[in-house]
Amino acid sequence: MSAERNGPPEQLFASVRRDHLWSSAAEQIRNLIESGKLPAGTRLPGERDLCQQFGISRVSLREAIRALESAGYVEVKPGRGTFVRDPAMLHRESLASWLREHSDRVHKLFELRELIEPGLAALAARRRDPETELALRGTIEEMTFAAQRGDIPMAVAADAEFHRLLAHATANTIIDELMEQVMHVIGEERRASLQIPGQIERAIAGHEAILAAVSAGDAPGAEEAMRRHLRDAIRYIDQWLAENARSSEPEADGSGTERADAVPASNSADKPSRLKITSHARSKKGAGA
Repeated sequence: MSAERNGPPEQLFASVRRDHLWSSAAEQIRNLIESGKLPAGTRLPGERDLCQQFGISRVSLREAIRALESAGYVEVKPGRGTFVRDPAMLHRESLASWLREHSDRVHKLFELRELIEPGLAALAARRRDPETELALRGTIEEMTFAAQRGDIPMAVAADAEFHRLLAHATANTIIDELMEQVMHVIGEERRASLQIPGQIERAIAGHEAILAAVSAGDAPGAEEAMRRHLRDAIRYIDQWLAENARSSEPEADGSGTERADAVPASNSADKPSRLKITSHARSKKGAGA
């Protein structure tokens, strides 16, 4: 466990661009963690200080911290502050090994989500909120950009934010609080799932279908789109694991005996990519704050 330490007193952060505030702030913090300027165990400055440095509201800052927590970069300790996690932990385990070891937990989490989220999406469609719909569109744009540059942490954060915003769109604070807990519990599952080839693109398609139904006020359509989105996700996880297991089996010689020197065909496919994360500056239309 990393030792906790207070952050450096000097100002590390710059004011963020105005088009998508929480994303810009989250990216700055993430880049500092990746570069080692914010080492593991460092406690981030308090809310007031961070809001002043970034030039953003507390609401936008909290969105940024939630996104970083979902992506595994920070840990929020109630009453103590927000602490930097070791980014190397994001890449330490083999993807296939992690999913096989946690298969039962992953299936149970999807089972829980299927009990909650389809009805949540239906309620969001019945209580349409144009501002939230705009923010939902912004998360899809973030995921699309992340997919284009192979940025899994960014995709993870945007994916989590989409589902949080849907809960917020229900205008039910109890549902909102419940989904905060669910999103916290499924952080590791989300990070693993979105590393499977093609999974980010499939998630984007699912989010597009959900948002289309919500925007149209189509409650049954939103419910079905969410259910299909969740079922597709777990089906592709199972399918990828099965294919990975088959391709990793030792080859057999002509006599039917397994060759001891056979090399699994997917020797590198089951390891998460080591991402090179760089800062970016771009303008976006229609993204929520």
